Amino acid sequence: VLAFSGAPAVHNCVHTPPFRSRVANSVWYVVLTLTLGQPVSSYVPGHNYSHHKYLATRKDIARTSQMRHSWNLLNLLLFVPQTVFVVHRNDVLYFKAQKGRPIYYQAWLELVALYGAYALLGALSPYKTLALVVLPHLWAKYAIITINLLQHDCCDPNSKYDFARNFTDDVLNFFAYNNGYHTIHHMYPGKHWSKLKDEHAKRVQPYIHPELDQSSIFGYMFHAYVYPGERRMYDGTPYVEPPDAKLSQLDWTFDVTATFDDDDDDELAK
Repeated sequence: VLAFSGAPAVHNCVHTPPFRSRVANSVWYVVLTLTLGQPVSSYVPGHNYSHHKYLATRKDIARTSQMRHSWNLLNLLLFVPQTVFVVHRNDVLYFKAQKGRPIYYQAWLELVALYGAYALLGALSPYKTLALVVLPHLWAKYAIITINLLQHDCCDPNSKYDFARNFTDDVLNFFAYNNGYHTIHHMYPGKHWSKLKDEHAKRVQPYIHPELDQSSIFGYMFHAYVYPGERRMYDGTPYVEPPDAKLSQLDWTFDVTATFDDDDDDELAK
């Protein structure tokens, strides 16, 4: 649970750094790196840029249309294995483009801290390290990436409101820091997570298709991937595969030079 909660904490902090001090943020990102088991800075290229800036296009490394299995459950189970190498390649290219910039050195600091901790803990107790640290880290990363599929698959990326699915369960949002309110997050990525529930009710809920407000993430998963398990658009119509679904990813990593998101609440990401 702690490792999983670390994932949305990382997500929130790369959108809105919690401290005004660069040094304090740097230290905090190392702490979060050890919580999640992944350098915090590596979240920036795949999420802040690829996903937010190029949502559901060939430059979005997490676009759900690349999952084309006829059995929908396989799309759920294989989303992470099928995208992990694309994500890794994207990260490598991005940090190559960022060489010499602050985020490049921050990523190396986090990487050294993470694998240094793994080495130290592994030397002290390899089996406990595997069971209590490494496996929870892998689970957390698998879960948080898979949630992206649940939030965007079969939505309309060209719609003002119907481009994301929201999970409004209070228990989930307690552990995920309101990341279930995904539409409002895409609209205002710099808005503090504590405001998302109220902002969703005011700015999204009156306009979104009712099927994109799901009260239970587990109920949705059962219906969409187990029984009846049919891949359908958010409005219940048959799934329409985007024209570019069969085409490969496009590289964007040398298109940008900035590092972190603008934290201005009024700047739309879409």
